[in-house]
Amino acid sequence: MKSLTGARDSLLLTESSMPDIERYLRWIPIFGPPIANLLRGLRIRPVVEQIERELLRRHPPELSVWGEDIDRALFAQSVCELAMLEMGWPNDHFVPADPAAVVFWNHRDNLDFDATIKDLEFNLGVSLGASDLSKWFDSSLGEVVDDLWEKRTLTSD
Repeated sequence: MKSLTGARDSLLLTESSMPDIERYLRWIPIFGPPIANLLRGLRIRPVVEQIERELLRRHPPELSVWGEDIDRALFAQSVCELAMLEMGWPNDHFVPADPAAVVFWNHRDNLDFDATIKDLEFNLGVSLGASDLSKWFDSSLGEVVDDLWEKRTLTSD
């Protein structure tokens, strides 16, 4: 099963290379932001399609990829399902080695990530701060699941 690590590099390059016209359009009232979002969608589409193709090639991962603890594995599966639903991925066939920056990439709009964080907090019983989110950017999905699992355990005690 191929990791989405290469896609992380592509998305970082794509998101950081915003053309000046997109930047300027964001500041033009009423019509600017929708046009800028349309241009962004066209610019990032090849990267989104690359990630979607890889996810569609994957078979559902065995629970064992998440470790021997069945509760933790089911918890990880819930995180993957939430990411799929909120981010708009075609399935939840993520593995621990996948970059969290790809799994939680807001490729549809800028509200996806915020909505996902709220859903994670609500559905998984955790509380997340800005420092948690910033360290996730360079983490694998497995590391994010570990972090969430630990927070959930600490919160339920």
